[in-house]
Amino acid sequence: MSQDKPAAALLIVDDDRGLLRLAAKALERAGFAVATAAAGAEAIACLKSSQPDLLLLHLKLQDCDARQLLRQLSDL
Repeated sequence: MSQDKPAAALLIVDDDRGLLRLAAKALERAGFAVATAAAGAEAIACLKSSQPDLLLLHLKLQDCDARQLLRQLSDL
């Protein structure tokens, strides 16, 4: 990524913590600013305080599925 542009901010949401760490490290090495959440409720809390440029969302989380989470996001 170019030094004069701020890094794109990503939020990765997945309840597989190993995969979450792996994806975050790879994207951070590529120059992205990465935040992670391991549950839908955690993602909502994160999105209330910041607005990432891209959301990578696992379809089925332990506490909700992607459709439920997206409905909640539309209310923010």
